[in-house]
Amino acid sequence: MNKRIYPAVNIGSASMLLVFIILSLITLSVLSLSSAVSDYNYSQKIADRNTEYYAACNHAEQILSDIDHILADTWNHNYSAYDNEVVKSLSAVAGVETGALATEHIAEYTVEMNETSALKVELYIYPANAVDDQFYEITDWSVISTKKWSGDQPLNLMEGE
Repeated sequence: MNKRIYPAVNIGSASMLLVFIILSLITLSVLSLSSAVSDYNYSQKIADRNTEYYAACNHAEQILSDIDHILADTWNHNYSAYDNEVVKSLSAVAGVETGALATEHIAEYTVEMNETSALKVELYIYPANAVDDQFYEITDWSVISTKKWSGDQPLNLMEGE
């Protein structure tokens, strides 16, 4: 008798292979999509942070320009009392804190970026006898945290027990 010889690969295993390939492609596409969404959200956060930073820098530069004009006007109109007049004049600028120029020669101000950070600018203002071609030197231009830190927040490193 003639016996039929069945092939080693039957129709069921081909279908299973096709289902496996389709599931693999769907899984990879979902992973790619979630990775792309995550990257997009991260880049949006970075873009927002950079926008806040550069807006704060622009505002800080405006304040610095006002300070520069005040120092130049004080230098040109009242050289003999420059150190004392600078403290009074800079105190009138909103947000600028000055140390006594006779001892500290420091002016500083902060520009808020968002609810948790600000841009801090610190200037060393040259005394009248040290002014050459510039009135100040920027000693600090940095982002600081304005959020109150509490060291009493526990971290759960081990769960259970």
